[in-house]
Amino acid sequence: MNYQNFENWNELLDYRASAYADKRAFTFLGENQEELDALSYSELQQRVKALASVLKAQGKHGDRVLLLYPAGLDYVVAFYACLYAGMVAVPLYSPQNKRKIELIGEIANDCSASLALTTEKYLSKVDNLSGHGVEQLRWFATDQVFDSADEFKAAEVSGDELAYLQYTSGSTSLPKGVMLTHATTLFHSEELATHWQVNEQSVLVSWLPHFHDLGQVLSILQPLYRGFHCVLMSPTTFMKQPYIWLKAISDYKATIAGGPDFTFSHSVRNVSKEQVKSLDLSTWRSAVNGAEPVKAASLEAFSQHFAEAGFTHGTHCPAYGLAESTLVMTSDSLDTAPIFLPCNSKQLRSNKVEVEIASEDTQFLVSNGKPVMGTQVKVVNPKNSIELNEAEIGEIWISGGSIGSGYWNNEEATLQTFKAQIEGEPEQRFYLRTGDLGFIYEGNLYITGRLKDLIVVRGTNHYPQDIEQTVELSHSLIRDGYCAAFSIEQSGEEQLVVVAERNRYHDEEVNYEQVFSNIKAAIAQRHSLDVNQIVIVRPGSITKTTSGKIQRRKCRNELHEGGLNILAHYQHQAESAKPSKSQNQTPESVMNMLNQSNSLEDILKQNIRSFVSGWIANQVNVPLTSIDGSKSFADYGLNSMDTFSFHSDLEVWMQKSVDEEVIWESSTIDVLIHSITAESFGAVTDNKVKTKAEEA
Repeated sequence: MNYQNFENWNELLDYRASAYADKRAFTFLGENQEELDALSYSELQQRVKALASVLKAQGKHGDRVLLLYPAGLDYVVAFYACLYAGMVAVPLYSPQNKRKIELIGEIANDCSASLALTTEKYLSKVDNLSGHGVEQLRWFATDQVFDSADEFKAAEVSGDELAYLQYTSGSTSLPKGVMLTHATTLFHSEELATHWQVNEQSVLVSWLPHFHDLGQVLSILQPLYRGFHCVLMSPTTFMKQPYIWLKAISDYKATIAGGPDFTFSHSVRNVSKEQVKSLDLSTWRSAVNGAEPVKAASLEAFSQHFAEAGFTHGTHCPAYGLAESTLVMTSDSLDTAPIFLPCNSKQLRSNKVEVEIASEDTQFLVSNGKPVMGTQVKVVNPKNSIELNEAEIGEIWISGGSIGSGYWNNEEATLQTFKAQIEGEPEQRFYLRTGDLGFIYEGNLYITGRLKDLIVVRGTNHYPQDIEQTVELSHSLIRDGYCAAFSIEQSGEEQLVVVAERNRYHDEEVNYEQVFSNIKAAIAQRHSLDVNQIVIVRPGSITKTTSGKIQRRKCRNELHEGGLNILAHYQHQAESAKPSKSQNQTPESVMNMLNQSNSLEDILKQNIRSFVSGWIANQVNVPLTSIDGSKSFADYGLNSMDTFSFHSDLEVWMQKSVDEEVIWESSTIDVLIHSITAESFGAVTDNKVKTKAEEA
């Protein structure tokens, strides 16, 4: 069975529920790899029908419905229920913090959403969303038990109707909703199933967020399309313990799993050799690597680290794509080792490709494979729209049946991005402009950078990611993957600026002058460039797009506007800004703080405050006394990775489980302390906090 047998996803769901009634469709794992929820295909259909009948009574055909869920099977049911009711799903995230709430408001207004679905937990907090543009929404919690609706029939939906809007953000623009139809997403599911050779016996293990294109297509659509079992877990689980993800691959004998390049480097750093011995990764056939630049070093390190567990280098499957094309445009074939193409780095800077025997000037580019079924990939000169020859660098343009219909309610952006035409080709053929630069060599696609991020100094092209990698390798202070290189105009000339985050795990005393010296020397040696400015910022200062790309233009604007959390600043022919020295200070004795307490709750609250304040002070290397409870984690330069680390350390310190949502939802440190205290105080009996063992 393939996409040609079904006009929409509703027909496919009905077929799976009939032909695979008792087969496990989805499983959701907790942080201890316990099965928290599971659905067979018939159970999935039953829950979808029950919710779809409620939705149809509350809205009309074609209404946009926001899906605001944490990780879990409630989202899977809600997504397919929207389609079953003839509505358009808008996959988003739970409203955890102010930034996400603001984005939800912008998206709700952009797509004129009428309904918002979430869980009972978040429904009770809807009042906190007032003033953010979501007042027009009607809210429903879907984790309650609905009356069965076995006789409910799916809405009549044509293949050309929208299935969902995939919102994506660029470097400077507001979120844009990619319009994806039933026919388009079914066709692309067939492309992926064919290319990655998945079938009913396949097993997928995924930690990927459902609101990202990779998570949505790979983890939500593909299992239903091919009728296989998908094991899901929270991204938080993976971030805190990547071993759990790999152990699930081992235990469930998964054949396909993957994520952005970070997935593999994060696993190498955080899974011990002793843990590797407990894994069997020999059934893993396709380790999909996409959504951000693929690094040869990441692939090699992962292969070496997990070879003992049966992982083979040929399992790696680098891929290239974007939300505007549903997901994947090119991908490596199975069971073949990834191709590392040795290119002369000096020639690349001149927009030329020269394949060579490895030397000091060699840069290894990772092949993103060949086009998947039905996809055409062209490399085009963006200035004159003329197609380029093999091994010539230009903008990547793509066409095929999986290209989205455009951006919702944004005709201008749709024309610019989705309606490009190659000079000399028939006028009726349109291409999607990706904005990415690359070339084709022996049929394989290689990515070299972004069109608008090119740094041109004295007529020579420099790719920012090359400079960023040089900076990251120049000193252990620099955080891997969080460096932005861009140019500014000064005195009529383009000048290079580098902004880099500090590695929060760097424990040695910092000599910023030495850091600046290392960076300048490395860039001069590798790229023959002078650096106008070097800016060292706190962790969390540099942001990425939803596809994992550094937001260089946004970083440049924030530097210009004074919006970065700067630790140290070097400027050519100007005195460097000296960072103020601070010492790590341990919290005061808890006993001294508790002497003034009048109740058990006060004791607990002050103890928690001591831990939280001390943890933040140690992470950002500031005096304990400077921690301001009215500020947020972000105000101290702490990002999502830091939040995951804090959550893990907090649970170890408290010897009990703490709901991760308590941390994400807290707008300030004071609110966080109050929330942790309130949650924990409920577990206090006989003047003590229950430990994890006692809670079990």
